Amino acid sequence: MTEDLDPVLAYLKPAQAEPRTQKTVVTAMEALARAALPTPSPPSPSIPGPSAVRLPPMRMRMPSVSPPSHATPKPRPIMNYRPLAPAPPPTSAPEEPKHLTIFDLPAELRVEIYKLVLENVTVHILPLRANSSRNCPHALIRTSRQVRNEALPLIHSLCPIRANVTDFDFSGMLAWIQRIPSSQEANLCKNQNLRVMLCTTSTKPVCMGAELRKWLHMRADQHRPQPAWEYSGAQAQAVVANDLRRRCKRMPEMGKRLELLRMLDAMRVVIPGPRGAS
Repeated sequence: MTEDLDPVLAYLKPAQAEPRTQKTVVTAMEALARAALPTPSPPSPSIPGPSAVRLPPMRMRMPSVSPPSHATPKPRPIMNYRPLAPAPPPTSAPEEPKHLTIFDLPAELRVEIYKLVLENVTVHILPLRANSSRNCPHALIRTSRQVRNEALPLIHSLCPIRANVTDFDFSGMLAWIQRIPSSQEANLCKNQNLRVMLCTTSTKPVCMGAELRKWLHMRADQHRPQPAWEYSGAQAQAVVANDLRRRCKRMPEMGKRLELLRMLDAMRVVIPGPRGAS
């Protein structure tokens, strides 16, 4: 800046020697002021670049201003509600008439009906070699499982039961008892009309078969229900009667011997001496 003021100082030095007018001084002061101002530099060429890209002006979204709490609320529209009333009954198609069955009756009435059906029924126990189609005690138990479960206790406790035993072959009777459920044996003990009909067709001595031994063993068992079976039959031949007396005296188990004595009494076979003596 000192170099720029040199011409002005050189101009003012002769002015000190001689007085100048006010106009001359003003002119010198303006020249000095212009010299003191900085010289504007020429504009530099612009270099295109990523900063030279003109971006669109940003628009700022002003947040919505909620009205003050003391502002007057808008009035709510008046709703017209329908008055309450009971709902109408549902419309359904007319029901078809229901077909009643025996199971629609109370269990007590069904039992009375079963008793009337089984009033004159007698159950016959046949040997195994007989027709197997006759093993069913009554056709009532073949209708359905529920009828079978309800009718079997009545058959075992009310109907007369007859068993035919020929030559002491108890195989058919043992098979019939095995088909009875264990829960039905107690009902069989309620029956007071149980009978075993004995018959002998041979004049030879009786062979103590496995079926007779099983029957005597089952009847001597004190841990199972024992129905009140009664024996009946025709008088045995002399040879058969003597063989039965001998077998009864040699039988060691008391329970089996007493049951065999009951059979001999039914066939009118007399054993001398006291009952149960060896």
